[in-house]
Amino acid sequence: MSFLSSEGLKKITPPPIEPFDRKNIKHGAYELSVGNEHFCTSKNTKKTNGAGKQIEIPPGQFALLISDEIVNIPNNLIAFISFKAGTKFRGLINVSGFHVDPGFYGRLKFSVYNAGSQTIILDPGQPLFLIWFCSLDQATDDVYNGDHKNQMKITAADVMKINGTIASPASLKIEIDSLRNKFYVLLTVGLIVFSSLLPNILNNVLNLVDSQDKTMQKETVVKNDDGIPSNINKNTTIKQNKLDSDSTEIDTTNNDTLK
Repeated sequence: MSFLSSEGLKKITPPPIEPFDRKNIKHGAYELSVGNEHFCTSKNTKKTNGAGKQIEIPPGQFALLISDEIVNIPNNLIAFISFKAGTKFRGLINVSGFHVDPGFYGRLKFSVYNAGSQTIILDPGQPLFLIWFCSLDQATDDVYNGDHKNQMKITAADVMKINGTIASPASLKIEIDSLRNKFYVLLTVGLIVFSSLLPNILNNVLNLVDSQDKTMQKETVVKNDDGIPSNINKNTTIKQNKLDSDSTEIDTTNNDTLK
């Protein structure tokens, strides 16, 4: 079992790629281009890649891509697939299969994930996928006849498998930064409002304290040196003087009686 060279790829009859263009054979691999439709979890609907329409895959989101070319793997070959390095370096990861079975016929679907920090933008027809062919030790009758044979488009079943927005680390960071900015704005507004009300609050507090002090002063009784309230001492003195006067009159009357 060995991988076919660029020269070996040109000799395969019939060609394993439809349409087949020898210019797309580079370094022992054939370059497949991006097809005319895609699905991204950030959009929740399949999109057709018309003229001038680009494919956008935000950070942390999954997407389904399909090859523009049709792949036809003979029963004496097996194929392996990947992306071009430039796109992988930007963070796009292939999370679907990495090989194509003998007997497969149809367009290739790629389930991809953007693990980078920036939105990845692709053009329809852009060379993106790489496919290598490897010969088997002999032709096999055990060819592929699964659900993906003869696939030509992204189906509703494909979309349902990865449908829904993904809460990725990148998107969570964006939401956290947004919440942080809102908090700082609210905090700033709160401080401004509080600082504008603070003088009035302090003035009201001081007025209340002053009023309570005056009330306490009115209710406080001044005490003399003996610790007795002065008003009580005054009343007691008046009463005591009256008693002394009455006692003196009684003594005078008694003396006159004795005489």
